[in-house]
Amino acid sequence: MRTLPQDLERKPVEMIAALQAYIGSDGQGTKVSEHEASIALVLEETGFTRAPRGTTPTTDGLWYWYQLQGSQQAGDFLVFEVKDGVKRAERILDAKHSNGTSIYLNDGTFEPGSIYIVSFTRLLDRIKGQRKKPRENVCFIGLGEDIFTDKDREVMVTWRAALRAMNAVSSDTDHLRVYARSANQYSCGRFTSEFAGACWEKTTASLSPSE
Repeated sequence: MRTLPQDLERKPVEMIAALQAYIGSDGQGTKVSEHEASIALVLEETGFTRAPRGTTPTTDGLWYWYQLQGSQQAGDFLVFEVKDGVKRAERILDAKHSNGTSIYLNDGTFEPGSIYIVSFTRLLDRIKGQRKKPRENVCFIGLGEDIFTDKDREVMVTWRAALRAMNAVSSDTDHLRVYARSANQYSCGRFTSEFAGACWEKTTASLSPSE
């Protein structure tokens, strides 16, 4: 995905339909995106198999679940290995996508331990004689704990605490239901080549077998 980011810009109609059927009525209104379906396609192209939701296969191999708990409660994918009939390792993958230069976090954040796959478009320097700047597809992959700066992390903690406080007050009503939500964005300018390379090294190191 990092070396061929264009693979995350496909329109895999068959995979979209398969994943929509997979989540069924438990998807909490989730609509499968082209980006998520493209990630599922890459997983299957590289040796992962889709497992029944919430069920650990007894066959050894690499498996994944999609939207196990609904799009607002967990990552988009859980990938895991089964060895000797037992789940030996698992990681959450969360997908973020933008056709521009920022992504939406909304009510979410970057969760520690989760691996984020961020696909976006980077503007390049304008070529002489052309009106528009050229674009390139980019895929950043990194751990949630490595993405925020210290300042951004502090602001997010304060912001989420304020939302919880507002929602605690607004719940004291008769018939009205009000709920404060976020529409937070995050600039993909954070994901420079140098930063992406460092995060990728940390991610792959975290996946190495422990001694």
